[in-house]
This record gives sequence, C-alpha cells and structure tokens, in this order.
Amino acid sequence: MSTQDSQPEKPVWEVKVRPLGETHTPWETMTVRASSIIQAEAIMRRRGFEMAKDSAMRSDGQPTFLPGKNYALKPLVCSKCGYSLEGLTLDRASVTCIECTHTQPLIAYVPENSGMIDKHHPIIGLFAIIGIIATILFLLLISLPIIFTIL
Repeated sequence: MSTQDSQPEKPVWEVKVRPLGETHTPWETMTVRASSIIQAEAIMRRRGFEMAKDSAMRSDGQPTFLPGKNYALKPLVCSKCGYSLEGLTLDRASVTCIECTHTQPLIAYVPENSGMIDKHHPIIGLFAIIGIIATILFLLLISLPIIFTIL
C-alpha cells in the first residue's frame, strides 16, 4: 500500500472569488481542493483571485467560515526588501526574491500585528502626549532656577 492510499483526500471547498483588484467584478463560485480554508484562500490568491470572506463551504454542505480580518492575506512581498513575489516559482514551499535573493517560506503564517502593540492605537498617542508634557515641565523646573540666578 502506498503512502498516498493511506492519506485522507483533501476536502473540496466551494468559494466565491473574483480577480484580484477588480472590485466591480461580480463574485463567482469556484471549487478548490485544500486541507483548510486558509490553504484554499492561498491557492486562489496564487491563481489570481481574491476570496470573499465568510463564503467558503465544504462541498459536503458543511459551512465553514474564514477567520476574522486579522488573518486576511496580504499581497505576497519579500519580507526583507518588499519586492513583489507574485508569479515567481515556488520551490519546496518557499520562494526566492529575485531582487535581494532572500528565500522566504510560504507555509509560515503570521497574523497581522502578531501580538505586537498597534502603533496607531489611541493609548500610544495619549502616552506620547503625556511624555512630551512631562518632559517640558521637567525642563522648565530645572531651567527656571538657573535663569533666575543669572538675572
């Protein structure tokens, strides 16, 4: 018995897709064989399609939804230099950037922000303003006695 016979067959997903970047094109239903929704979305993106959120359904009729916006796929770019990797040849689940020769694995998936604090969060701005005011007050307290002793 070969190893292919012992592995379960990947499920078939029915998904709503449209060509990447064509927001006015209507969604159409396509099928893709993949282990998970994330893999199905990655396959469709490599084929040049974007997938509608909450549109994936297994062909056996069991609905399964994509995770929230934190797991949305972004355009494929080199993590080192930012060069677009779209259309390059895959080699063992990685792609080599033709600009800087950095080899980037494609199976490692890091969600947006990956647990780091969002630099645009309102609390960060508030702490920055408080820090600036505290610095100005501190400098005034130090410099005022010096100015008065000179005068």
